[in-house]
Amino acid sequence: MRSCLNLSAMMLGMVILSCGGRSHDVGLLQRGKGAREIVEAAQANARLRDLPAQYLEGPPFAAQFAWPGATSPATVTVELQAGREYALICTLRDTMTAPQHAALGMLRVLRVR
Repeated sequence: MRSCLNLSAMMLGMVILSCGGRSHDVGLLQRGKGAREIVEAAQANARLRDLPAQYLEGPPFAAQFAWPGATSPATVTVELQAGREYALICTLRDTMTAPQHAALGMLRVLRVR
């Protein structure tokens, strides 16, 4: 599991670079619980639409994709609110039976001061 990254309230622009052999998606999600619950939901193969029942405070509000070896062609900009926690996660898997990347630790918790 990754540690928390502390940020000041701001506008955040996010561009994704995929260095692996597969495409990746990274979503910026409000965090309702903690990194442990994110990994547990991924290990249980929770679907993206079911995550509000697992650990979100509402639906996901941003996502971005990048093909293998490429940088995403767009920037997602969101306003981070002070006193809130967010999570960057990857819900993709390498094969239909492989674990979600978040279950393997591909996540980062953002705590906004």
